[in-house]
Amino acid sequence: MEGLFYSWSVSVISGLATLGDENYLSAFQSMNRVIINLVFLIVFMGLLNLFILLSYLSYNKSTLVQLWFIFSVSGNYIAGIMLITFLDDVPLNNSLKALKIKSMSVEQIASFRLRFESK
Repeated sequence: MEGLFYSWSVSVISGLATLGDENYLSAFQSMNRVIINLVFLIVFMGLLNLFILLSYLSYNKSTLVQLWFIFSVSGNYIAGIMLITFLDDVPLNNSLKALKIKSMSVEQIASFRLRFESK
């Protein structure tokens, strides 16, 4: 997931940055509509479940170092991916989803893009 987010930030985000304000926001709205799909949710939530299962299965069978490594990876995923997504990205995407671009002024669109893009 971190690789996906990294490649997303250095390719998709950089490419979209070249678009005008209205097209930029419209493109993000389109992507946000299609990203929530079964395959994405299986991977996104499945990894959390996999880490919990792996931690449970490793509890009595691993050395202390291995167990702490598994706990560390699980914690990194929960804090670094899940929490940031739910606390930052979801509210930001919800505000973008509610946006009625066609009824906004050029100044309002530019202002929203500036706030959105800075995040």
